[in-house]
Order: sequence, then structure tokens, then C-alpha cells
Amino acid sequence: MRRTLRICSIVFAAPALALSLSSLLAATDWPLRFQTDLAEVVVYQPQPDVLDGSTLTGRAAFSVRADATDRETAAVFGALWFDAQVRTDRDAGQAWLDGIQVSRVRLPDTTDEQAEAFRERIERELRRQPIPIALEGLVASLETAELRREVDTGLSTATPAIRIEYEPAVLVVVDREPQLRAIPNSKVRRVVNSPALILHDEATDTYWLGSSYGWYSAASAKGPWSPAGQPPQAVRDAVPDGAPKISASSPVKPKVLVATEPSELLAFDGQPELAPIGDGALLYATNTASDAFVEVETGRWFVLLAGRWFAAASLDGPWNLVRSDQLPAAFSTIAPDSTKGSVRVHVAGTPEATDAVLDTWVPQTAAITRGPTDLAVTYDGESRFEKIAGTDVAYAVNTESDVLKIDGRFYLCQSGVWYVSDSPEGPWEVSDHRPDAVDSLPPSTPVYRTKYVYVYDVTPSVVWVGYLPGYVGCYPWYGSVVWGTGWYYPAYYGPTYYYPRFWTWGFNVHYYPFSGWSIGFGYSHGFLGLGYYGDYQRYAYYAPCRGWYGPGGYRPPVHYKLPRAGERVGVRPAASYTSRGKPAWTPPQNLYRRPLDGPRRELRPPFGTGTKSPGVRSANRPNDVYVDREGQVFRRRTDGSWEQRDRSGWRELPRATPATPPRAPGTRSPEQPRPGTPPTTRPPSAAPKPPAAVPKGLEREHGARARGAAPRGAPARPRSSGTKAPAPRSSGGKGRR
Repeated sequence: MRRTLRICSIVFAAPALALSLSSLLAATDWPLRFQTDLAEVVVYQPQPDVLDGSTLTGRAAFSVRADATDRETAAVFGALWFDAQVRTDRDAGQAWLDGIQVSRVRLPDTTDEQAEAFRERIERELRRQPIPIALEGLVASLETAELRREVDTGLSTATPAIRIEYEPAVLVVVDREPQLRAIPNSKVRRVVNSPALILHDEATDTYWLGSSYGWYSAASAKGPWSPAGQPPQAVRDAVPDGAPKISASSPVKPKVLVATEPSELLAFDGQPELAPIGDGALLYATNTASDAFVEVETGRWFVLLAGRWFAAASLDGPWNLVRSDQLPAAFSTIAPDSTKGSVRVHVAGTPEATDAVLDTWVPQTAAITRGPTDLAVTYDGESRFEKIAGTDVAYAVNTESDVLKIDGRFYLCQSGVWYVSDSPEGPWEVSDHRPDAVDSLPPSTPVYRTKYVYVYDVTPSVVWVGYLPGYVGCYPWYGSVVWGTGWYYPAYYGPTYYYPRFWTWGFNVHYYPFSGWSIGFGYSHGFLGLGYYGDYQRYAYYAPCRGWYGPGGYRPPVHYKLPRAGERVGVRPAASYTSRGKPAWTPPQNLYRRPLDGPRRELRPPFGTGTKSPGVRSANRPNDVYVDREGQVFRRRTDGSWEQRDRSGWRELPRATPATPPRAPGTRSPEQPRPGTPPTTRPPSAAPKPPAAVPKGLEREHGARARGAAPRGAPARPRSSGTKAPAPRSSGGKGRR
């Protein structure tokens, strides 16, 4: 006890802990060490209890050593409870704990006054600058936390038209019947309701389809399409500026199919070639870029499309939706580092699926300067609004922007920020609240994504905003993640403009570890690529690039590299690839960094600008100390056993009983007390009676911490990106609106 009081008195008497937290930004490993002339404080990785919007409530173990140079001096271990705001940068894979409030500190053999003094001191130092934590580590640690957000409901379960081909083929999407619009100063018109480049030459009454595989021609926009040589000069002059080069020498000339309704393509290079995978109860098709499997026992085919599984007795169909939590058990035996390891993200109950779902609860955040902006909304004529059934919300139909009319005011949701105005034409200013009515938006409306944009905090100068991955099309659904709501949203056709809406189907969307969602994977990339580029200002009236894939020009990256038999796609790095295997440029996935919204004013927090200090660094020791919900300190040894800290040191505990089956993310195990703020009544100074075994939940917390600390090249770790933490309720909560 005398040693404990000596350490505490030294820490309390120090003028400051001398924490230069800016230097922590260089640290990537927990625990972190704060060194002073008089004491060493080591803080172990936080253990989240509740994530409510961007507010994280948790606990952490720490140790205090009076003489850091004397290893014989025993450290005193304690626990602290805290609340913090989570700030994130998905492009950098980084999160920060900001505005930390330490609600309670527990140190053995200390008085209430001493504990309170230490709480005030460590809170003051921890609040000096945001503390960095790897985004992957944060996401993994949320497995044991309570996540406060309503689960997505109402996603469509309709099955798209699934087309099967036995040769290299590509699916070109056209939104219903082809719609032609004139190109100024040209006799060429463009099919505006397709992301592919389809041009009509009036002189020859011929349609031309451009791609990196070369030109195709047809008598109709719906085909049949045939490879062709160079089109007339007028057609070549109509290719938008910045479009990829249309190669006439490509050796690959895939068959072109046109879909005018929600459809997906499963293309084999010849008849399906199958090979065993997992425990042998499944076969997978080796000669397709898609994910196709056969269950050996039943002969059923399973295909993965936009994150959803569909099954049929044969490739001829009919196909039926199979939820990821109802798949045959054999899918969970697919090895993470195998050729098809990436599909584990869509198999409920696997660590990859759990982490992908948890990622949907973590927001991308930014601080936006308050006040008016010079944003402008373009309408096709006068603004026109339609009421959304079952709500008090109307949305503007004749613009590509998300403009809502609520209680006589107008709200613009653009690039993850809410703006407000008394007129649909503006002027717009940054809104300091999120309208409550957006919570009632159903997935069947094209502005449903705005439900996932939040206002988390307000200061006199900035509004802290954030969006969940649902805003850009990623939703948790029965234990895994899916792309899109599955609903078809009719586009707007006007006399001048065509505004497409988000499409779930037709783009061969895949989710891969580290890289997240990608589109155009396989043969289709050469056609879709031409829909992504161009001068938006000059070609806005006929270049239909925006709206198909997400809000305001957002799109997932494009993967160009074709898979080969035996390729370990489950450990694909984050960068997309060119056909020669070189990293290709992809736009930022953090919408707050995208350049397409010039007028928006963003205040970027000064993360990463600190100067390294030799006194603050990673502790360079195992990150193996935990606290339970009562504040007792435990350590996990490398052999899997546990120890508890008491007055005499570390004491080994009996081996834990077999772990219970993993719970679904966002729920609590029956044996766990409800997490949250610790008891206000301080426990007695005497050490509590040691438990007979390891408290339930610590082993799972250790597993989550280990997954989050896995090297970035390790298998079975989904991308922590975009765009997943609970969203705050817009009508209440401290510090939120």
C-alpha cells in the first residue's frame, strides 16, 4: 500500500503528465507510454462498451510506475472509464478518440480524493489532442460493444434476371428503353440512360459502342452488337474528354449483352470447370470471374451477386434468394487465404462477415465550417417535388441532388453534409441539425441514402458531421453486408436532362478484403470505364456519369485485374489494378475529400501535424492487459491462460470454460451485464474477491483485439473503410442533433 500511495502522490504532485499527444500520431501500436520525469504511465488499448453515433463509451487498463528506469519497481495497475468522440478518415484507415472525458478511475488502495485528483489530471492530458487508433482495430474491438442503431429493414428481396453465358461476355446496362439526346454541334446523339458510351450516327443510322476492347456496332442500341473497326470521325469526336483510350488492337472481344431491366451476368469461359474447395462439400467454378459454387450433396448451384446469394437446381434456374445466415455450413469451411476466400465476407458467422458488418456502424466524420455557402442546385426547369408515401417528406424529382421538403423548409444532403434553405433554389447554409423526418424514409425511395448522414456535434464555428456506409450503398443484412437496397428507382427523363438513380444490379459488384466494394470486375470493366470520365461541366447535359453508383458522382473503385485459377483474391491489397498489374488511380472514397463539390467549405482537424517527442511513444510491450466491467485487471498469456492482478502481483486463473457460439453483431450475450457508464458508487478500497475463472467476455475481447492488430497483408480481414457505427437518433442525445 505504501508503494501505491508513493506512486500516486508523485503523479498527483507533478505539474503535468507532460503528454504531447500530437506525437502519438506516429504511434501505431498499443499500449501507449506517457513518460514524465517522475513517473511512467502506460495505457492499454481501449475496450469499447457502447457506440452511439460517434460517441464511444469504454474502459481501459493502465499502469503507473514511479521509476521507469528501475524494472524492479513494481507497476500499479488500474482502470479508467471514458466517453469520447470518434473521428475517422477511411482513406487513411485511421480513427481518433477526441474530446475524451474520463468519468471514473480505479486504483487500488487509494482514497476517493486521490482517485479524483488522478482522474482530473489524466482527463486534462488526454483531451489535449485526439488520440489515434487504427480504424481496423477500432472496428474489430466493436464486436463486444453494444451498438445503438436500428437494423436496416425493407431491403428488396426480389431476384434480378440472371443471364448465363459460356463465353467471355459483358453486360451493358440501359435503364429501360434507350433514350437519345443530341450532342451540341454534332450529328451524333448519345444514349443517355446507360453508363456505357453508346453513340448514334445519324448519317449512317448506326449505333456505336466504345470500350477499351475496341468499338462495336449495331443497328439498334439493344443489339445485337458486333466488333467493328474505326467509326466515322464524327463519332470519334463525340467521345468525352478524359475517357480511356478505345483500343482497336485488344485481343479480347467479349460478347456484348444489353439489359434494360435489373439483371446480372454469369459468364464462363466455356462449360463450367469445377474444383473442390473448403472441406470438399463444395465445388467452385474456376473459369469465371464471378463467384459460383455447387453443393456436392444436392447438386445445387449458388452464385454471389451484389453481396447476395442465389441458389438454383441448375444454371437454367429458377433462382431464389438465400440469406447469408441460411447458407450450407460448408461455406464457412472455405479457407480465408484460398482462391475464393473473399466470399467469407458474405457468410454470416465468419470473422470476416462480422467485421464487415461492424464496419457499417462506424461513420466517416468531418468538421464543416458553419454559415452560408455558394452551393447551387440545378433543376430541369422549375423545381418539382413528390410526396414520399407514409412520410411527411417530399423530394425533388427533377434534379440529381438530394433535396427534401420538410415542414416548409428545404434540406439539401450533399457529399455527407446537410444544408438548409427557405427556398429550393437556395441560398444554402450548413445545417446544425438533421431533420427528424428522414428516419421515416423507406428503402424504396431514391433518397433513402440520406438517412445515413448525421450531425454529431455543433460548436460555435463548426458542425461535426458524418455518414455511414449506407449512404454510399453498403448495408448490413442478416449477418453480412450487401450492395444496394435491391429496389429499382425510376430515373428522371426531362426535355433537357436525364438523371439516373442508384442501381443495385448490373455492375458485377464485389466486396474484397482491404479494397471494399469494387465494380466492373472481370470483362465488363472496359465498357463501364467510359461512363466514369469526362468534363462534368461541359458534358453534363449528355454524359450520364453521375447517380448510377452513389451520391454526387461517387463510385467504388474499378478492378481491372482478371482473376486466374489459384489467385489469392482473399488477400488483395487496397489499390485497384491496371491490366498490366500496376496500381491504378482511384478517387478518394472519403466523400469529404472529393473535389467535385468545390463550394463546400471544410475545416480539417489538425490530425497528424504534431512533432514527435521522445517522451511519448508506443510502450513496446505486449498489448495483453484488460479490465472487466468492474475494473479488475487481467492479463492474457501467450499460452492462452489468464492471470489476475492483485496486491502480490499476477495470479494465474483456472482455464476458461469452452466459449459460447459467437453472437450476432449489435446484440449482447445473455450472461453479459448491460454495458455503459460504470457504477457511480465507488467500490471499497480493498481488492475484490478474485473470480473463480476468467470473466466471460474477456476472451472474446482478446480475439477482437488480435484481429484488429493483424498485419494488413494477413488474410481474412475485410477492409475497414467506407463506407459502420450506430447512427444517433436525431431528436436527442448529449452533444448531438
